[in-house]
Amino acid sequence: MYLAHINRPAETGTFYAALEKAYKEATENPEAKPQTRRTYGPRFEQVKSYLIKNNLLHMAAHEWNAERFKHFCSWMAGNGYCNETTRKTQNLIYKAIQPLFYQENIQPPAKVKLKRKTPPLVYLSADELQLLINHKFASDKLARVRDLFLVQCFSGVSYADLPKLRKANLKQIEGVKVIQGIRQKCGTVFTVPLLAELDEILNRYRWELPVLSNAKYNAYLKEVAVIAGIDKPLRSHDGRRTCAMYYLNMTGSMEVCAAILGHTDTRQTAKTYARYFPEHLIRAIKNAQFFGKVG
Repeated sequence: MYLAHINRPAETGTFYAALEKAYKEATENPEAKPQTRRTYGPRFEQVKSYLIKNNLLHMAAHEWNAERFKHFCSWMAGNGYCNETTRKTQNLIYKAIQPLFYQENIQPPAKVKLKRKTPPLVYLSADELQLLINHKFASDKLARVRDLFLVQCFSGVSYADLPKLRKANLKQIEGVKVIQGIRQKCGTVFTVPLLAELDEILNRYRWELPVLSNAKYNAYLKEVAVIAGIDKPLRSHDGRRTCAMYYLNMTGSMEVCAAILGHTDTRQTAKTYARYFPEHLIRAIKNAQFFGKVG
């Protein structure tokens, strides 16, 4: 029964037809980023599964209303999806029905407002970073994983952009060596200062980093953390966050930090990647003359 539903063409005027049209427009757009195409697939499948399980494949597009949004969100929660996933999938649904409602001069139904959870910012302290640098791993494999993570800590690049740390991208700007590249996710430019620690690792691997699959990398990182005595469940993005934290607190500039990470909006940097250390704030207060003498 399920396979029959999958292979059946969408009927004109149905919500499923509108959903399929919105999905194809988003994924077949030649200007769409690869990341965009990949993320729309699971969202489309989630809604299709909901329609099949609730016998709604023939439902008219205009029958999708605010109550249907609520029912869909409840179904997503019951199937273990987090609020962020459900929020993004709601956006695809809205993209599908919005043009149809506007054609009839009708306001589209409101999406369900879901609370966004701000995850804790995981990064390595100076002591933890030194612990990781100094540890002698018995396994060459884990030593390579450690080195990849340190490269992220010293460069701020994402996992996807690690292969772009090549000698061909090495430049000198006003006497400072930097690595510049285009981010795979959003097409913005990142500019990475070639720190001595980063230079040492890249030279050791002859500027050809031993990148492995993201899934294996994240799995081995947790082993690396345990063996090195770091009580944090490390993931690849935590290296990027570690770099962001230190650049922000060294420069005091969210704009500089955002430029190194390849962000166009400092709000993204502030929300997900970097916060000021308490020590930085105390120093800033002590240096602010209008506060008078502090401490």
